[in-house]
Amino acid sequence: MNQTVLRIVSLGVMVLCVLSLALWYTALSRQKATITTRDTARGYKAEEPVPPISLLGSTFENISAEVGASRASSSVKTRSSRIYRVSQAPVAGMGFKKTNEGVRLLFVERATGHIFSENPETGSIERISNMLIPRMYEALWNTNGLVALRGLDENLAITTFVASPERSTSSASVLTGQFLPPNIDSFVWSPSGNDFAYSLLTDAGTAIYRGAPDKKPSLIASSGVRDWGLLWSDRILALQRPAANTNGALYSLGAGVWEKLLEAPALSITAETDGLVIASSVVGGSPSATISSSSAVSRRATLPTVADKCAWGSLPKTTGREERIAYCAVPEYVSREFPDSWYRGSEHTTDTWWSIDAVTGDSKKMLTDSELPSFDVMRPLVSSDGRYLAFMNARDLSLWVVKLSD
Repeated sequence: MNQTVLRIVSLGVMVLCVLSLALWYTALSRQKATITTRDTARGYKAEEPVPPISLLGSTFENISAEVGASRASSSVKTRSSRIYRVSQAPVAGMGFKKTNEGVRLLFVERATGHIFSENPETGSIERISNMLIPRMYEALWNTNGLVALRGLDENLAITTFVASPERSTSSASVLTGQFLPPNIDSFVWSPSGNDFAYSLLTDAGTAIYRGAPDKKPSLIASSGVRDWGLLWSDRILALQRPAANTNGALYSLGAGVWEKLLEAPALSITAETDGLVIASSVVGGSPSATISSSSAVSRRATLPTVADKCAWGSLPKTTGREERIAYCAVPEYVSREFPDSWYRGSEHTTDTWWSIDAVTGDSKKMLTDSELPSFDVMRPLVSSDGRYLAFMNARDLSLWVVKLSD
């Protein structure tokens, strides 16, 4: 009698376990279908096929769904607005690429390392890569669609991976490219996108190399000083990183010779190949940026901001004019600890966008107060056709776009 009862109880427990697993599997399948439907509705294209979900679940899918959900509430574009948010999830960086179908905005999600492409004309977003890359803190794009992915490894060494995130017909998960030496302090692409330069931290200070994808870099300069930032206009430039009430210097690098070009307190620079320069300095917490052109007939303009919040662009070709325009975000207020407090993230500004004609020096406010959310502009850039201005909000690292023309 006791054995019969035990058998019945054991059989009942087994049935309950099977039913529980079946219900769990059904719930997961429905949730996955719901997420897929939601992604499709908000403009995200389906990923390449992945193996069927297992009874063990998928950590990768859970992470993707969590990050995707945070992006869902902001990815729908308001067509009547001149400014819109592309990604609510923090991004590591972005860049514009010209394609046969038009301009695309490429960006990397900071939490996952996933790469996306947005069509600024329609607001639709496509996943380019779903390869999980944790600890991704910086993504630097060139004009050809290549990206330098910068982060930390398990030993907290700085890593730099130059990748070509082209979507494959067979997989959206694989990135091809090359790892550069660890602990690269600064990285910059050439204006053409065919070459790059980087500063490598050494025991003796800094070594600066020039290279190209799939080619061995060569040493072009060295210094006993650290904290160099690199720029590339018509030549490679080295800038001492800005610090409050401390003179910084800009040098031109060539054949191992350091040529000083400019020196000013908390100096910051944004330069173009055609002689367009935005140079800023900060004295006693008061920033001042000078916008200038090499043209003999140009007039200089000055705004209370730093070059880090400015980008060069051209008037959209639809205007029929070829004038160059500087776009600068101007803070309403900064503390006396600025810019050090801003660089380390302990101070955030509330900015207003201004446009400055490089020839006439005329400046004007771009957006009305009703169009302006509260944001702290960092890493601004303008599309090659002059129609879109992208930037990150330093408050939450979200990605935004300003439509410069219809």
